[in-house]
Amino acid sequence: MKHMKHSYKTYTVGRSPDCDYVIEHPTVSRLHAEMVVTRDGQFHLTDRVSSGGTFVLGPDGWERIKQAFVRADDTVRLAEAELRVGDVLAKIQGAGKAVPAQSKGRVRRNIETGEPEARS
Repeated sequence: MKHMKHSYKTYTVGRSPDCDYVIEHPTVSRLHAEMVVTRDGQFHLTDRVSSGGTFVLGPDGWERIKQAFVRADDTVRLAEAELRVGDVLAKIQGAGKAVPAQSKGRVRRNIETGEPEARS
């Protein structure tokens, strides 16, 4: 059986002390969201069926998402807790990195690598 090395990093975000990024806020679920950093430096945010929802601040206000590509300078809201994507990644990785804006199209995972990729 061939083992493939993943070319992305996955981080958990939530209220649980077991998460990579802990948010001590009563409206945040224990395992609220997952942040994936792809091999080319893009950021993919997935709501983990949280009770309070996951939102991205866009030009028309807050948009509830199940999963979306986000940028380091995007503001997101996990239930009632607001934070910048770059701040989360800076704390987890030691450095945030800006990336070009991504389309808000549908998302799927690459069948070979498991990495999120945007659909057209």
